[in-house]
Amino acid sequence: MGGKKYRDLLLQCEQIDYELDVISRYDGSVVYTKDGDVFIPMPKNRAIDQLEKKKKNIVMEINNSNMGRI
Repeated sequence: MGGKKYRDLLLQCEQIDYELDVISRYDGSVVYTKDGDVFIPMPKNRAIDQLEKKKKNIVMEINNSNMGRI
């Protein structure tokens, strides 16, 4: 994996962390998530689950790469 791809994955993780933080502070039960150019309503818990799953996959990809190993 090249350095640019590795940095992009790290940035994606940071973005997901930010989104999780914003969603967790929100009091409502429904949030709007972006799907392409459209915002769709989604239950808050489902949105959190999807973001955590997405982050887990990115972290696994980083860990499986040469750049993620120390």
